[in-house]
Amino acid sequence: MFVNHENRLNYMARMLDEPLPVVKTVFCDRFIDWSRLTYELNNFNINFDKITFCPECIAEGYHGNFHESTWLKKCPIHRIDLASEDISYSVIFKLDRYIVKLLSLLDLKCPGWETLDGKYSSRDSISQNIRFMRFLDWRRATESNIKNHHTFLAAFGCNTALPYFPFCQFVSDHDQLMIMIKLGLAHPMEDDLCELFVDSVLNTNVEIICFFRDNTNILKKISGLFNYGDLFDLFIFVNSLRCEPILVTQLVKNEIDKVKLTHEKCNCCWGIFTHGGLVKCLPGELKYYSNCLCPYEYAAKELNDKWLKLSQDDSIFTAENWIRYGLLAHRANDIGMTSVVGYTTKERKPILVFNWPDQINDALNVILEKIVIANIEELRNWLSSIDTGNAPNLRERFGPNIYLVQNQDLDLQLISWPPRKTNRGSHLSDRLSKI
Repeated sequence: MFVNHENRLNYMARMLDEPLPVVKTVFCDRFIDWSRLTYELNNFNINFDKITFCPECIAEGYHGNFHESTWLKKCPIHRIDLASEDISYSVIFKLDRYIVKLLSLLDLKCPGWETLDGKYSSRDSISQNIRFMRFLDWRRATESNIKNHHTFLAAFGCNTALPYFPFCQFVSDHDQLMIMIKLGLAHPMEDDLCELFVDSVLNTNVEIICFFRDNTNILKKISGLFNYGDLFDLFIFVNSLRCEPILVTQLVKNEIDKVKLTHEKCNCCWGIFTHGGLVKCLPGELKYYSNCLCPYEYAAKELNDKWLKLSQDDSIFTAENWIRYGLLAHRANDIGMTSVVGYTTKERKPILVFNWPDQINDALNVILEKIVIANIEELRNWLSSIDTGNAPNLRERFGPNIYLVQNQDLDLQLISWPPRKTNRGSHLSDRLSKI
C-alpha cells in the first residue's frame, strides 16, 4: 500500500489536514507513548490487533497518540472511558491495517472529516482546556525526567519462545511509566490526573532490590561480554557440574511433580505431537497416539528442558548440551570469567568456578528465580485455560516483569512485580534490600 514509512506519514498528514509534525506525534516514537503505534516495534512482534480511541474525539475527527497509550483508561480531553475495536487480520503490512481501520472509524463516526476546517489542536475548546493542558505539561516533564535520568539495562520475563531475553531500547510504555512512578522519577501528578490512569500503573506492588556499586559495575561488565541467555545457561551448567544446584532447581522439580500428579488424575482429550500439531480425542484414547503428549506432559517437559538441562550425573548429559557447554566454557575462560578446577570423569569436560564475588552468584540466583516463577505462572495459566475448554494451541503471553534499571550513575536496581498477562497470544509453533 505504501512504499515506506515517510510516505505513510505524508499521506496521513494530507488526509487529516494536520501538519506533518502533528501526525508524527501519532506514528513516531515518544518516550511514554510507544504502545502499538511505534513503527520499529514490528521487529518485536507487537501485534496491531486493536485500536484504542476516544469516542468523542473520533467523532470530531481527531485521534491522538496518547489515546493508544497502555497506561491510560480515560481520554485526557473529555474524561470519558476509551473505547477499542479489533483490527482484522489481512496480508497487508501491520501499520497499513491500522491506518485502514483508523480511516474507516473516521468515516463512520465523523462523516466528512476530510473537509473539516481548522486544526483540532488549535481549537479554543482544546487550547483552553485547562485540565488537558495540565496533562500535557505533566507528560512533557515526565518524558524529560525519563530521558535524562535513567537507563534500562535489561528486561526479563517469560513468553512461549524464550524464558528470558536481553533488553533492547524499547520498553512497554505502561511498564516504563509504572517504574518511573515507583522510583519517584515521574513528574508529580495532581489528584485529578490519577483518574486517567489504568489501576495497574499506580497500584501494582513493586519489589525493588538494590545492588551495591561494586557489584553493579561487575554485572554491567559481564553483560557486555555475555548476553543474558548465554550467561544464565553457563551459570546453570557450571553449578550443576559442581554438584551445587542453583536455587531454582528444587522449585522447578516441585512444579514438575505437581504437574505430573495432576496429569495422573486428568482425562486428557488433547494431544500435542512432538513434531508439531494437535489432536483431539476421547478420554483415554491419547495413549494410542505415538509421539504425542498431553498438555500436562508438555508443560513438564518444557520446564525440564529449560531449567534442568544438566544433571549431576554427567552420564545422561545430552550431546547438544555438552557442545553448548563446551563453547560457553571456552569463551568464559578466554576472557577470565572462570577458572578450571577439575574435569568430569567420563567426558573430560572442564569443571569451572566463576572469578567473581559470591554476591554476583546471589544476584543471578535472584533474577533466575523470578524468571522461573514467571515461566511457571504462564504454564499454570495455559493449563487452566485448557481445563476450562480452550484449545491448547494458543497461549497468552506474559510480558516482562523484571527490569534492571540504573538512575544516572547510582546503584543498579532490580525492579519486579508479579507476572501478568499481556492479552497477546502466541501459537505453540510460534521490601527494600541490598545484595
